[in-house]
Amino acid sequence: MTLLRLYRKHPAILQPEWADRILSLLDDTDMGVTLSVTHLVLALLHDCSDEYRGCYPKAVSRLKQVVIEAHVQPDYVYYGVGVP
Repeated sequence: MTLLRLYRKHPAILQPEWADRILSLLDDTDMGVTLSVTHLVLALLHDCSDEYRGCYPKAVSRLKQVVIEAHVQPDYVYYGVGVP
């Protein structure tokens, strides 16, 4: 979230070679990390979509895990439904 705030104020702060490292955070097992980096990736997609195209399959895979396979940590289950 801090990197997102920095990026919004100073877009030149992010280097193009960081794209792979940022996208790898979408595969983190902690849903909080994944949700936080998703906001950053959405902002980056808006400005430089070519470098962050790899997020689409990762996002679909993660949504499949949450919605279809119900693979959610107990902290993210509310009334028997996996959230986000």
